[in-house]
Amino acid sequence: MAVDALGKCCDIVSYGRQLLTDPQYPEKVRTGRLDEIRPCLGCHEGCLGRISKGPICCAVNPACGREEIYGLNPVKKSKRVLVIGGGLSGMEVARVCAERGHNVTLCEKTNQPGGNLVPGGVPDFKRNDRALVKWYIRQLELLNVEVKMNCLITAESVHEYNTDIIITATGSIPKSIRVDGVKEVVTASDVLLGNVNIGNTIAMIGGGLVGCETALWLAMQGKKVTVIEILPEILGGPHELPHMNRFMLEDLLTYNEVKIMKSSKVQKSDANGVLVSNENGEIHVDADTVISAVGYQSDDNLYNAINKIDIPVHNVGDSRLVHNIMYSIWDAYELARNI
Repeated sequence: MAVDALGKCCDIVSYGRQLLTDPQYPEKVRTGRLDEIRPCLGCHEGCLGRISKGPICCAVNPACGREEIYGLNPVKKSKRVLVIGGGLSGMEVARVCAERGHNVTLCEKTNQPGGNLVPGGVPDFKRNDRALVKWYIRQLELLNVEVKMNCLITAESVHEYNTDIIITATGSIPKSIRVDGVKEVVTASDVLLGNVNIGNTIAMIGGGLVGCETALWLAMQGKKVTVIEILPEILGGPHELPHMNRFMLEDLLTYNEVKIMKSSKVQKSDANGVLVSNENGEIHVDADTVISAVGYQSDDNLYNAINKIDIPVHNVGDSRLVHNIMYSIWDAYELARNI
């Protein structure tokens, strides 16, 4: 029987998705290990998003629902593993390798881990993304993974590491586009990180998840935002996201007065905004800032430069194939459990 702060009792405390994410949640709460709780992102990708495919799983807990057949076993022989890149895939592969008994070093070229979740986690409504990064940092501490920040590994310097296996997890970078005219186009990542100054009237080129979430974040600050999407639907269409997340985001965009232009293409810019063409002809969209959110491309240069050296080299996560959080983590888990 549970007792709350006011002395009232209840017979049961029920949790749903959080127990898929971390089945040890109640025990961690009971013992005060709150920083060890793996957070649910509310993404629905692994659970309700897969309810018709089965088994119900979890984006951040790949073994959920299949623990006996897809859990982790100790290694027979410990190896020295060098992980290059501290994004989600890099941290997951380092965590799993270390948990199985390997000696792991993780090198990250920037001063903070998280990869694209660093800019992606800036909006307040993405706070659970930030919590996931903190969880990984704590797990790597508990598993005694050697983590090196501001550590750029090159094709030449990789030979300085005495390692048995190299895993590149160098992630992805925003795709760049050019718009004819006078307006500079900045990326959503730079906007989220505060690397550029922006105005109050925004043209967002790209209506995928990053574009729409960034547009919502800006609109919530009182900015006037127009999302320009070349496809007939935003957010990749009705089957790209779990429907509950899609409906919620669409409703929030409407509530915050974000204008959506579908099947539309930016033709050029001028001093006052951009010229957009669609089935209605050419329309001028006022904007003092033009932002690009047209996707990401794999940063696989390092892997391509070193994959023929005389020790095994694996590529994982976005640097292998750009995808969402779930598949970045699952890809890393699958690799690490087989090393």
